Amino acid sequence: MRDVANPAGRGKMILTAILIAANLLMLAAGIIAIPPNLRVSTEGAPAGAKGSAVASAYSTGERPDSEDFLWYTEEVFYDGVPADAEFIRDFDAVTGGWKGIIIYDPENEYDLCGMELLNAEIVGSAEDLSLTLDWYMAIWLDEESSLDETDLEDTVFSGGWDGGLAASANSTVYLPQFYELNQKQYAVGSIDSLNDLPAYIALVRP
Repeated sequence: MRDVANPAGRGKMILTAILIAANLLMLAAGIIAIPPNLRVSTEGAPAGAKGSAVASAYSTGERPDSEDFLWYTEEVFYDGVPADAEFIRDFDAVTGGWKGIIIYDPENEYDLCGMELLNAEIVGSAEDLSLTLDWYMAIWLDEESSLDETDLEDTVFSGGWDGGLAASANSTVYLPQFYELNQKQYAVGSIDSLNDLPAYIALVRP
């Protein structure tokens, strides 16, 4: 399972700019992002829960917004997984629904900096899993509007689990790090695309 190699430099300023743009566009579209401190709290998985019981407790089908990924764009993307995180090694504990984000060309080297918000679902077994990406919204740095992607066909990736996830379709998704922290589950990784555009993916739930 490959490591996650994140960029440095001016990428942080560019990511901040695109997140601000995303928030403004979502507000204009009437999609209101609820600040994390005002959201309904969740108890997470019961103490001692394992495998599918953990997955069931965290699984979500709620649509994402850019606020859901500040933990990633402002911290983990640059500094790595927090030291007090507990890594998840059990495939059954990561199955079910997630909120997701893909960040493209974060340093704008190809003038294609942007992001897509989506929902993801992981099903199957460690030896034969499916990762389905249900597209929701795209925002590009040089555009003045968001692109509704809800009518796009879902993309299904097939792969396996070896302490992390690797799955392929028209590109390959690597999610080597799944972890739990403060009653939430997270995953971070990268995508190898056919055009070699740098792309990074993160998941969170609930």
